[in-house]
Amino acid sequence: MAFKAAVATIIGKTIKHVVVKEGDSSPRSQVFLVFTDDTYYEFYSTHGAIAGAGAEDIGGIEAVRRYLPEQRIVYER
Repeated sequence: MAFKAAVATIIGKTIKHVVVKEGDSSPRSQVFLVFTDDTYYEFYSTHGAIAGAGAEDIGGIEAVRRYLPEQRIVYER
């Protein structure tokens, strides 16, 4: 239920960056949407299915790049 409520908070926001990260530790895959107001929302997968974070986080593109530094960025725009 938290996932649906959290996703509802990003409706209407403008995406400034998209970052995809992968790694061998959990979470194995992540997609970050970074918005023009310097908040971001993370979708992640610990096994196969993508799950969503409970809320958006404060921080811009640099915060996303620093988040879980052992994960490698595989796509960023």
